[in-house]
Amino acid sequence: MTAASRENVLPITGYLDRVSARPGEPLEVKVSAQVDAVGSDGAEYIADVVRIQSADPNPDGPGLIYHPVDFGLKGSYPARPQAIDLGSYAVIPADPLFSAPTLCFGV
Repeated sequence: MTAASRENVLPITGYLDRVSARPGEPLEVKVSAQVDAVGSDGAEYIADVVRIQSADPNPDGPGLIYHPVDFGLKGSYPARPQAIDLGSYAVIPADPLFSAPTLCFGV
């Protein structure tokens, strides 16, 4: 990996398999850790869950306020890189309906 391409790679990226769940429904945590960012073979990362009360980095604001929450996830896990497409997107199969010169999508 070149120095220029490293600028666009987050050392550790994590997300849940779904945005929400009902009480008792399982959620899967997906994590990609660039091994060179956390060490070499046998590298690990430490995971914990916190409730974010404030994420305001402004010196005149309340600051960063986190509260630990026990979800049974705290611990060390093996680090490994995994391909993650960051950002929001949709994959739409080719279809004649989408062949117009201009398309408008509404939410």
